[in-house]
Amino acid sequence: MYVSIKSICNSPEFKNLEIVAGKNGTHRNIKGISVSDMKLSHSDKSFFEEGYLFISALSFFNDCNEKEIEEYFDCLIDRKTAGLIYSNDEDYQHYISEDIIKKCDNANYPILILQNDTSYASIIATVNRYIAFENLTAAYK
Repeated sequence: MYVSIKSICNSPEFKNLEIVAGKNGTHRNIKGISVSDMKLSHSDKSFFEEGYLFISALSFFNDCNEKEIEEYFDCLIDRKTAGLIYSNDEDYQHYISEDIIKKCDNANYPILILQNDTSYASIIATVNRYIAFENLTAAYK
């Protein structure tokens, strides 16, 4: 069993989560969660597993050109990851351009922004707790 992006968005722990793109993709199921804070050229694309929700500060975009940023989002979409959560850091928000938002909207690919200083560990623990609860519930049906 998996938990959907929508259920995470509706949880009290993520009341400060805002969907900035791909609103029609919130039905996507999350089968796991991971951190992505490296340039795509430094990562094996197989790292981006189908169904995984990724968290990023987007700080590595400082070393990327527009094409590399677009390729990063293409990879997330093509690998059928669940979505991307990034932190509300004004230094990096400008990397989510209107073109990226349009691309993600067209692919129903959720990009979510966390509007507070929630730690990666807290996000991972919360999502894993939801997944574990869903799995436990499914086991007793």
